[in-house]
Amino acid sequence: LGVLLFCLLQPALVLSTVVPQQNFVGILVDDSRSMRLEDASGRPRSAFVTDAFTPGESALLEELSQRFTLRFFRFSSTAARIDGPGELTWDGTHTDLAGALDAAREELSGVPVSGLVLITDGADNGNRPLTQAMVPLQAAGIPVFTVGVGEETVSPDIEVGRVELPRAVLEGSTLLVDVVVTQVGMGNRSVPLVVEDDTRLLAEEQVELGPDGEPVVARVSFQLDASGPH
Repeated sequence: LGVLLFCLLQPALVLSTVVPQQNFVGILVDDSRSMRLEDASGRPRSAFVTDAFTPGESALLEELSQRFTLRFFRFSSTAARIDGPGELTWDGTHTDLAGALDAAREELSGVPVSGLVLITDGADNGNRPLTQAMVPLQAAGIPVFTVGVGEETVSPDIEVGRVELPRAVLEGSTLLVDVVVTQVGMGNRSVPLVVEDDTRLLAEEQVELGPDGEPVVARVSFQLDASGPH
């Protein structure tokens, strides 16, 4: 009875395959200035892109081209289609990963897409969370393959991780601000923390840094003597 019931359900095996040159792959390349940074080997991060996608010299590019139709994109503050890596300039001042994924998805919306390849050093300073750009890609069944280039940490490096202060204060009052500072390669050193309002210097404090990787909280006080946003 079980076998008969199984046959009555008319089971079917569905196989999907990639037809050569019929499916598209978008390759998104970070075109920002940080890709010029040299690693310990002395080579810039952009060298990976040159090695991997130079026509006639890259086995990877040849194999991908045999299976897929490739579409290249450059991105920094905005994203745009390019014919190939030869059009990259590495002079962008921002890295908007979410915007790049949105632009590639819209550009390839009318063709079958097997996936997007995102090549970046990960220095994302866009205004939108990356998760927002991933939702429509997941809904469309488009996978994103990330390729990270460059070293994971830069030494020496110092970062203002968080600034805690009230959103509004009374005019003429003294404002106390907590600033979280993290560093690598600058352990147990003293650095200046400067607070400016446009061209005005409001405060300057010396911050004693802790051991590498350990955040410290710097407390700075200054007075606001004028109304309005600052």
